[in-house]
Amino acid sequence: MYVMSPELYPYPYGPTGELDSALPQYVRNVTELVERSLAQPRRVFEEAGHKVELTHRFGSPAEEILAEIKDWKPDLVVMGRWWAHAPERWVRGSIFERVMRHAAVPTLVVSYNPKEAADPSLAQDPGVPAV
Repeated sequence: MYVMSPELYPYPYGPTGELDSALPQYVRNVTELVERSLAQPRRVFEEAGHKVELTHRFGSPAEEILAEIKDWKPDLVVMGRWWAHAPERWVRGSIFERVMRHAAVPTLVVSYNPKEAADPSLAQDPGVPAV
Protein backbone atom coordinates (compact mmCIF):
# COMPACT_ATOMS: atom_id res chain seq x y z
CA MET A 1 0.00 0.00 0.00
CA TYR A 2 1.28 3.44 -0.87
CA VAL A 3 -0.30 6.55 0.66
CA MET A 4 0.23 9.97 -0.92
CA SER A 5 0.12 12.58 1.80
CA PRO A 6 -1.42 15.96 0.88
CA GLU A 7 1.30 17.64 2.98
CA LEU A 8 3.93 16.30 0.59
CA TYR A 9 2.15 17.44 -2.58
CA PRO A 10 3.78 20.81 -3.29
CA TYR A 11 0.80 22.68 -4.73
CA PRO A 12 -2.56 20.95 -4.30
CA TYR A 13 -4.60 24.12 -4.59
CA GLY A 14 -4.53 26.85 -7.19
CA PRO A 15 -4.43 30.59 -6.41
CA THR A 16 -8.22 30.79 -5.97
CA GLY A 17 -8.44 27.73 -3.70
CA GLU A 18 -9.63 25.23 -6.32
CA LEU A 19 -7.99 21.82 -6.49
CA ASP A 20 -4.99 22.08 -8.81
CA SER A 21 -5.72 20.57 -12.22
CA ALA A 22 -2.23 19.02 -12.22
CA LEU A 23 -3.15 16.74 -9.31
CA PRO A 24 -4.58 13.83 -11.38
CA GLN A 25 -1.43 13.69 -13.54
CA TYR A 26 0.75 13.93 -10.43
CA VAL A 27 -1.14 11.01 -8.86
CA ARG A 28 -0.71 8.97 -12.08
CA ASN A 29 3.02 9.74 -12.18
CA VAL A 30 3.55 8.72 -8.55
CA THR A 31 1.44 5.58 -9.01
CA GLU A 32 3.53 4.53 -12.01
CA LEU A 33 6.77 5.23 -10.13
CA VAL A 34 5.64 3.20 -7.10
CA GLU A 35 4.52 0.29 -9.29
CA ARG A 36 7.84 0.29 -11.19
CA SER A 37 9.78 0.46 -7.92
CA LEU A 38 7.87 -2.49 -6.47
CA ALA A 39 7.83 -4.64 -9.63
CA GLN A 40 10.87 -6.74 -8.72
CA PRO A 41 9.94 -7.39 -5.05
CA ARG A 42 6.38 -8.15 -6.21
CA ARG A 43 7.70 -10.75 -8.69
CA VAL A 44 9.71 -12.42 -5.92
CA PHE A 45 6.63 -12.82 -3.72
CA GLU A 46 4.40 -13.94 -6.60
CA GLU A 47 6.96 -16.53 -7.76
CA ALA A 48 7.00 -17.86 -4.19
CA GLY A 49 3.23 -18.40 -4.48
CA HIS A 50 2.00 -15.35 -2.54
CA LYS A 51 -0.81 -13.10 -3.70
CA VAL A 52 0.35 -9.48 -3.98
CA GLU A 53 -2.06 -6.57 -4.14
CA LEU A 54 -0.86 -2.98 -4.44
CA THR A 55 -3.20 -0.30 -3.11
CA HIS A 56 -2.86 3.46 -3.55
CA ARG A 57 -4.57 5.98 -1.28
CA PHE A 58 -4.45 9.75 -0.94
CA GLY A 59 -4.68 11.34 2.51
CA SER A 60 -3.19 11.17 5.97
CA PRO A 61 -0.88 8.11 5.89
CA ALA A 62 -1.73 6.82 9.38
CA GLU A 63 -5.48 7.27 8.88
CA GLU A 64 -5.41 5.65 5.42
CA ILE A 65 -3.38 2.68 6.68
CA LEU A 66 -5.79 2.22 9.61
CA ALA A 67 -8.76 2.39 7.21
CA GLU A 68 -7.14 -0.24 4.97
CA ILE A 69 -6.55 -2.47 8.01
CA LYS A 70 -10.22 -2.11 8.98
CA ASP A 71 -11.39 -2.93 5.42
CA TRP A 72 -8.96 -5.75 4.72
CA LYS A 73 -8.76 -7.35 8.20
CA PRO A 74 -5.23 -8.81 7.88
CA ASP A 75 -3.66 -11.13 10.46
CA LEU A 76 -0.45 -9.07 10.49
CA VAL A 77 0.61 -5.65 9.24
CA VAL A 78 4.20 -5.16 8.09
CA MET A 79 5.29 -1.54 7.63
CA GLY A 80 8.48 -0.03 6.32
CA ARG A 81 9.93 2.78 8.39
CA TRP A 82 11.99 5.45 6.67
CA TRP A 83 14.15 7.37 9.10
CA ALA A 84 12.84 10.93 8.87
CA HIS A 85 14.78 13.89 10.15
CA ALA A 86 13.72 14.92 13.66
CA PRO A 87 12.01 18.23 12.64
CA GLU A 88 9.93 16.40 10.03
CA ARG A 89 8.91 13.79 12.61
CA TRP A 90 7.93 16.56 15.07
CA VAL A 91 5.74 18.26 12.48
CA ARG A 92 4.12 15.17 10.93
CA GLY A 93 4.39 12.80 13.85
CA SER A 94 5.38 9.20 13.52
CA ILE A 95 3.11 7.29 11.16
CA PHE A 96 4.14 3.85 12.37
CA GLU A 97 3.68 4.86 16.02
CA ARG A 98 0.11 6.02 15.34
CA VAL A 99 -0.67 2.85 13.39
CA MET A 100 0.82 0.59 16.07
CA ARG A 101 -1.11 2.45 18.78
CA HIS A 102 -4.49 2.17 16.99
CA ALA A 103 -4.32 -1.01 14.88
CA ALA A 104 -6.34 -3.95 16.12
CA VAL A 105 -3.80 -6.41 14.69
CA PRO A 106 -0.11 -7.11 15.36
CA THR A 107 2.18 -4.69 13.52
CA LEU A 108 5.78 -5.39 12.49
CA VAL A 109 7.95 -2.39 11.59
CA VAL A 110 10.99 -2.86 9.35
CA SER A 111 13.40 0.09 9.50
CA TYR A 112 15.57 1.50 6.75
CA ASN A 113 18.16 4.11 7.56
CA PRO A 114 20.01 5.57 4.55
CA LYS A 115 22.99 6.41 6.81
CA GLU A 116 23.16 2.76 7.84
CA ALA A 117 23.33 1.69 4.20
CA ALA A 118 26.28 4.04 3.67
CA ASP A 119 28.03 3.24 6.98
CA PRO A 120 27.11 -0.09 8.67
CA SER A 121 28.72 1.08 11.95
CA LEU A 122 25.65 3.33 12.37
CA ALA A 123 23.28 0.35 12.19
CA GLN A 124 22.03 0.36 15.78
CA ASP A 125 20.01 3.37 16.88
CA PRO A 126 20.48 3.64 20.69
CA GLY A 127 16.77 4.40 21.04
CA VAL A 128 15.65 1.20 19.29
CA PRO A 129 16.32 -2.20 20.88
CA ALA A 130 18.16 -4.73 18.72
CA VAL A 131 15.96 -7.54 17.43
